[in-house]
Amino acid sequence: MKKTAPIRTRPFGWMTDIIFPAIEREPRRLAVWLAATRPEWHFAAMAFALLDDEERNADVEAMLFVRTKKEILADVAPSADPRLIRLCDKLKGRIWRPPTYRRLAELVEDKEAARLLLRTRSIDRRRVLALARVPATFRCPAVFARLHRISDAEKVVFAVGLVERIRPDLGRAGVLRSLAQTRSKTSLEAWARGHFREASFPDPPWPGTAKLKPLASWQAVEKTAIRFRNCIRDYVREVRSGSHYLYLFEDGDGLTAVVEFVRVTDGLWVVDEINGPDNKPLSPAQEARVVAEASEVALAVPAGSRGVHVWTDPSYW
Repeated sequence: MKKTAPIRTRPFGWMTDIIFPAIEREPRRLAVWLAATRPEWHFAAMAFALLDDEERNADVEAMLFVRTKKEILADVAPSADPRLIRLCDKLKGRIWRPPTYRRLAELVEDKEAARLLLRTRSIDRRRVLALARVPATFRCPAVFARLHRISDAEKVVFAVGLVERIRPDLGRAGVLRSLAQTRSKTSLEAWARGHFREASFPDPPWPGTAKLKPLASWQAVEKTAIRFRNCIRDYVREVRSGSHYLYLFEDGDGLTAVVEFVRVTDGLWVVDEINGPDNKPLSPAQEARVVAEASEVALAVPAGSRGVHVWTDPSYW
């Protein structure tokens, strides 16, 4: 007859090896443990985790539910911050592994980390481990709000460091303030791209005139694209590379147009496309007025040409 394998179970997780011997010695302790609340389970697990001498596990188990938590914590870890007891009321889920409780105890020793944890309604194990991986100078509400998984720590540190280098004018405080003001649904990648978009916008090749003004920022391009109902936002990549620049023409007679300047060589720019709202072409007379305004610094592609690339692109050579 085939033997049935014994049932192996650990109803108290990693604490089973500590609790079961106590129950065998004193069966009434089982009812005490089964009636324990989640905060009491977490406190018990933390007490065992912070204990330096495992041979004292039985003594600590006997203290639980008998002595006050403050007395127990002072006994097992005299240097531990008493606020850990308050944090046990906020810990989520089943008992954590011992190293996580030790990370929590280390975090409470840091002023900013302790403030973040104490102000949090509920504390997830992964957020504790993520916060422990974040340098102390990064520990603030804006960063903590972005920590949901352990891997988020590396991502948020990279994002803040990247924006710091892109926007040295802001400084660390300004960068973190920007992150705090960003909607929680906005990804870190999108937040960083927004700063890169502004910081990488080059200066215009020509200051323009009273009628022909450069679109010298992403906001200016975006505002004009919405106003003209066109796709000039697609040219931002070329503008960043230094090969294109966009200007807005407006005169007192109601003529408005977006003018595309293309760099052929250093110091040589050509007026390529000129379009009105909805990308509608201008009349020859209107186009001549725009070209005349830019004639001081740029040549104009002849009417009817397929664009400046026909004249300059090596693929046509």
